[in-house]
Amino acid sequence: MSEREPTASPNQLNAAFSTRAVDGAAIRSWSERAIAIGIALAFATIGVIAIVSYRAIDRVVSDAASVVHTREVLQASEDLRATLTQGQSVYRGYAATINERFLQPFTTAAEHVDGQVARLRHLTADNPEQQHRLDALEPLIASLLVFGRQVMETTKAQGLGSAAELLTTGRGLTLMDEISALLGELNADEESLLAVRTAASRASRQQTMVAFFGLTALALAMLCTVAFVTTRDISRRKRAETALRRGRDELAERTAELARSNAELEQFASVTSHDLQEPLRKIQSFGERLQSKYSATLPADAADYIERMRNAAARMQAMINDLLALARVTTMAQPFVAVDLSAAARDAVADLETRIERTGGHVDIAPLPNIEADPMQMRLLMMNLIGNALKFHRSDTPPVVRVYAGNNAEATPANGSSTAATIVVADNGIGFDEQYRERIFGMFQRLHGRSEYEGSGIGLAICAKIAARHGGTIAAHSQPGEGATFIVTLPVRQMATSAGGSQ
Repeated sequence: MSEREPTASPNQLNAAFSTRAVDGAAIRSWSERAIAIGIALAFATIGVIAIVSYRAIDRVVSDAASVVHTREVLQASEDLRATLTQGQSVYRGYAATINERFLQPFTTAAEHVDGQVARLRHLTADNPEQQHRLDALEPLIASLLVFGRQVMETTKAQGLGSAAELLTTGRGLTLMDEISALLGELNADEESLLAVRTAASRASRQQTMVAFFGLTALALAMLCTVAFVTTRDISRRKRAETALRRGRDELAERTAELARSNAELEQFASVTSHDLQEPLRKIQSFGERLQSKYSATLPADAADYIERMRNAAARMQAMINDLLALARVTTMAQPFVAVDLSAAARDAVADLETRIERTGGHVDIAPLPNIEADPMQMRLLMMNLIGNALKFHRSDTPPVVRVYAGNNAEATPANGSSTAATIVVADNGIGFDEQYRERIFGMFQRLHGRSEYEGSGIGLAICAKIAARHGGTIAAHSQPGEGATFIVTLPVRQMATSAGGSQ
């Protein structure tokens, strides 16, 4: 307590401490309930996505199979008609020419007819009306084949005149007309079924797409809510800790409370890292099974929907991992020690070596100062900023990234330290409009579509959180097509309250 502050009696201090403790307990209770509710809702939503997606895709596959089955019936009917027409042409051709080359085609057609009728019976086994038509069709086909053989045998034995008399009776044409009429009725029914089943298949695909993307958006909203509540809970507890440092008893109480809070947050991170990702793995596993098992029978658009489902699950998993990285800036923080920023930048470049080789890029690191900081977070800060510069490069120009120390004359660290270090990361990439320079540091903020550039939109939010934890700031300047420059200002020496890494 400073000399300017009025003294307070023990009763007054006890009353103040009690009030603050009650307020702190209320905040913790509300936050814990909100986090528990958020996790439960996220689990429930992902479970619903898995169930709905499986059932919807199963319905799509079933409808697609029905459409394919109906088309097979129509094709079998047309094959039978074509074979009978061919047989009729063959025996009429033989009766007109007595050419031996017509004998074998007629025998082959007669043999194919039995198999084609059997196939039609098998394909329409679930349709009694079509079975009745086949019952009427079989004797007509048998009569047509008998008539054809009779014409060919009469021609062979008695000559063209006798065969002509048989043909002029019109028996063959009459039989073929009756067969064609029955096949026409069969085809008409199947065409009607095809229209109904095609419409059902189209509707089920649309419903599947709407249900999956709607539920996925809801699950992402739940995850964002959990992250928001968690971040706000951490911020409130930090303010409560600062306010209660005025008394020894209060400090001890709040220190123990903070330890419990960190344990709870680490437990939450563990649950998110393992249990929350299990339903996503099941979605991906079911998607792979459907794709491998039914790829031969699925229409192209259904296969596309399955691929989109798997991609969405992979994006959700990446977002969960990035949210964990964002939370661990605080929950897994290390004490502040002397850090060589040049070494941290070189380590980051070594980790990004594959991306640098793939893009044909180059990273130039000038000498950087030493500061008091969390070494792992400084390396993560450098990796995110340099990786961001390599990612958003122009398609026709290899990326060039420069990392150097800026001018510290006007730099003032946010924690009130008298000296500051400025680190600048500049690139020759695509740049961005200045109106978005604040927005890009928010969670899930993207200026480009996923098809253009990968990522979840959390990397710069992690950088901003690391800078804030060290009592520093981060800013960006750019113009479209002219590259971007990120400026990080950090204290060279940490204040006594943050030297242990509690920030």
